[in-house]
Order: sequence, then structure tokens, then C-alpha cells
Amino acid sequence: MARGPGKGNTNNPNGRPKGSPNKATAEIRERLLNAIQTEMKDVGITLQQLKKDNPAQYLSLLEKFMAYIVPKKRDITSDDKPITGITINEITKTDDT
Repeated sequence: MARGPGKGNTNNPNGRPKGSPNKATAEIRERLLNAIQTEMKDVGITLQQLKKDNPAQYLSLLEKFMAYIVPKKRDITSDDKPITGITINEITKTDDT
């Protein structure tokens, strides 16, 4: 025999709305945002210095940042795994080869 109010129902209809963050999460996000905003000026200066001193490390760092800006391509035709192993030859192949 089933217990509780059932799927999708709650014993506390006046509880926290679905999808709203808890207080700890909201506070941590606010503190991180403040820390990042405080450091942004210094980050820009540091990146420019890194670009001059070590261009390879600078490009590596930019590549890591891009993962948060440009989404990775995914195969939308099957199981949503990342696309890997595609070569230029495979892209430029035609039916008559």
C-alpha cells in the first residue's frame, strides 16, 4: 500500500516553491559574485601580462574559459555523447569517392 501524498504532491503546500534555490546556495552565489567583481580589474591586468610573458599558457587558459562561453558540439541524432574523431577528410568526402 502506498504511503505519503503521492507523486507530485506535498505534505506542506506552503513550502519552498519548486526550483527556488535554498538560502545557503543563494548566499554562496552572492559571495562568489562579489569576489569575482572585486577581482575583475586585476584579472584583466594579469591576463595581459600572461599574454606577453607566456603566450602558450595564455592561449591554454583562454581555451578553458571558452568551455563556459561556447557550448561543445553534441551528437543530436543518437545518445547525446560528445562528437569525437571527425577528420577533415570525413567532412569533405563526397558520394562519388
